[in-house]
Amino acid sequence: MKILHICPRYLPAVGGAEIHMAELSQRFAAAGHDVTVLTSNALDFEYLWDRSKASLPLQDETIEGVAVKRFAVSHLPFAPKSYHAVRRGLQLGGPRFLSGLAPKLVGLDSFLRQEAGNYDLIGGMNIAYEGIMAAGLRAAQLHQKPFIAYPLTHLGAGDRPGSDPQSRFYTMPHQQKIVTDSSALIAQTETEKAFYTEAGLAAEKVVVAGPGLNPAEAQGGDGEAWREKHQLFGTLIACICTLSYDKGIGDLINVMDELKDQSATLVLAGTITDEIQPLLKSVDEKQIRVLGKISDQEKRDLLAACDIFAMPSRIDSFGIAYLEAWANGKPVVGSTAWGMADVIEDGEDGMLPPYGDVALLGAKLRILLEHPAERVRQGANGYQKLMQHHTWDHKFKRVEARYLQLAGESAQ
Repeated sequence: MKILHICPRYLPAVGGAEIHMAELSQRFAAAGHDVTVLTSNALDFEYLWDRSKASLPLQDETIEGVAVKRFAVSHLPFAPKSYHAVRRGLQLGGPRFLSGLAPKLVGLDSFLRQEAGNYDLIGGMNIAYEGIMAAGLRAAQLHQKPFIAYPLTHLGAGDRPGSDPQSRFYTMPHQQKIVTDSSALIAQTETEKAFYTEAGLAAEKVVVAGPGLNPAEAQGGDGEAWREKHQLFGTLIACICTLSYDKGIGDLINVMDELKDQSATLVLAGTITDEIQPLLKSVDEKQIRVLGKISDQEKRDLLAACDIFAMPSRIDSFGIAYLEAWANGKPVVGSTAWGMADVIEDGEDGMLPPYGDVALLGAKLRILLEHPAERVRQGANGYQKLMQHHTWDHKFKRVEARYLQLAGESAQ
């Protein structure tokens, strides 16, 4: 097959979506398929709306057998304020064409009009930047090619999927239409599948696969060396993610006050967003250690060193980070945000307090802190679940089968 994938960022930019798309693309290439990825020149995800953030050179390259073509981000005048105003306007029902401006990739539409017909199918990822996905869908329709949607929908922590303010940025009517007009949906969870089938997508068009993990890539860290280096020898709670309020960082910081009697240390690692910086500057370093960005090896070392992994997020569509913790036999703490319960079973391989409920988050963490045997049991259960259901070897087979089916149907 000749496969065209479209996504807002790609390696060496790193995040959950970027890792997901790279793993898929590289596995297709390794299986003998011809894969091209169209993406932006954003290194930091914030560069999609803020030109002061880090970007990448505009050059075509091949990464692990995958051809990568980058398009320049066209920043709106007075960005980033204008970008956020456009996004807010879309949420309030503004004209759909505005989504193509926030962000806009220079030359993407032109390339797709001219070249998309040379591919067997097109896959688009990340409904948070729906203008990029919509460009792929238009090209697929123009050239009568299958379009596969990977929306990675953040369904929020409201009373029903898509009902809270945060999730509405991912579930606007025009965003849902991109998915329901697609030839197929690769859903993260059964919850995401149900959301789009209720919106009108035929159930037979959906494959529930979600991201996977190559366990060895998260294992092999030196926990003892990490503890010695950072002089941290008590119980460790680790959170490795983009550090933002939506990921539950504020709640984790606040809950540490309730856990002062536990002699536990919270370690926060990952890209520090502008919004969270003021809060991080005021933390007690005896209880909370802020590392910022860390290397892959440092991440493995921290996963080996920690006793509990906690990321009580309200915006994750799945949560690869939980799989990485399970690969190291560690219990995880998420939240009851929609989709997370499809991954974590409360009290069996992790804990699911309601997002924003600091008291219950503290109570769940206290159970794990005070009962080492429970930590071991839940971590072992998580490892078993990972190996049985969530490795990339399991996930890719399902995705490749759907691609082959669609490409065959298109050729007939």
